[in-house]
Amino acid sequence: MPAGRGFPFLEIPRVRPTRTSGSRYDAQIQQDVDKALRGKPLYNRIKATTEDQVVTLWATPICIDKGNLTHRVEKIKDAEAVRNHVQVESSVPDDQLWHTLADRLRSDRVGFGIAFNAISLTVLNGVATLHGVVHNDPDKNIAGIRAQQVSGVFNVDHQLLALNQTNK
Repeated sequence: MPAGRGFPFLEIPRVRPTRTSGSRYDAQIQQDVDKALRGKPLYNRIKATTEDQVVTLWATPICIDKGNLTHRVEKIKDAEAVRNHVQVESSVPDDQLWHTLADRLRSDRVGFGIAFNAISLTVLNGVATLHGVVHNDPDKNIAGIRAQQVSGVFNVDHQLLALNQTNK
């Protein structure tokens, strides 16, 4: 008797691989992403793919607000995550941004008797990184807000430590 004949428990069932449950939404998510990106001429160079409800974005360096782009795609129904690999570039040269930010942070709160004088600053492709120590959490927040308000800054990376945190 051939193996498995008469003994159904010995037969190996043929199983067809199934797609994950998230995949059924991918086509609709991709259509919605394409529609959202084509709605603004600024986003024409951005490419997008969708797999398992995760949208991946990429483009060669362009001058856009990367956070706004991510937020725009995150709002799409059934999209669970966004991988934003878009490389941004600023329309303002980094050295000019650095000088503008340094001046703003140096003089911002002088009238209050508190200056942001323990902050070092780097700027690369429109991303400002703030390092150093400030007096308290409100000063830390204000430094970041002031940096974000400078035209040409796409993102601010906070690496600041408030003095009231070091005593804990």
